[in-house]
Amino acid sequence: MTEQQKKFSWYKIVDNIEIYIGTAIFLILLVLLTVQVAFRYIFGISFSWIEEISTILMMSMVYCGVAGAVRGRKFLRIEILVDKMPFKIKRILLIFDNLMQAAWIVFMLGPFFNVMKSIGGGRTSILRLPKFYIYAVIPVLLILTLIRTAQEINILMHEHETQLGKSKPAIDLDAIVRERDEALAAKNGGASQ
Repeated sequence: MTEQQKKFSWYKIVDNIEIYIGTAIFLILLVLLTVQVAFRYIFGISFSWIEEISTILMMSMVYCGVAGAVRGRKFLRIEILVDKMPFKIKRILLIFDNLMQAAWIVFMLGPFFNVMKSIGGGRTSILRLPKFYIYAVIPVLLILTLIRTAQEINILMHEHETQLGKSKPAIDLDAIVRERDEALAAKNGGASQ
């Protein structure tokens, strides 16, 4: 393990907060739905509260994924046209794309705030959770997505031509192979001495 991997970094956690929250939600969903399916098919018992919680968690996970997709440059795009453009035009198109995305997010915030206002003191049917707080998750995560979009625009404005708009792979196989080769070389170098 390298020093960088050993070092705990609050910056890394905050910089990827939506990924960590989304992953935690996914794991909770996995456990809850496994319990639900097992009890339904083995014991013939169904827990309606699990379905309610799962719906809420799924909605939260999706919006965490939206923010994470912006942060990781994982949004679907048709890049064939953009990739054929000269560097300056490509940069302008990518920034314009992000500005349009930001405009859409701002546009969508209004209806979500109206929904929250109209819900008032409503509660969910089974667990009696306040709907206001459940629906508040969406605008909060949309605002996080807006922040991530602003960060992406800033990165695009200063990015070098060779890296412009490129996303990092979810699993960097080249880095894994490089680390394995380094570890083997260190092991073999230590064994030969």
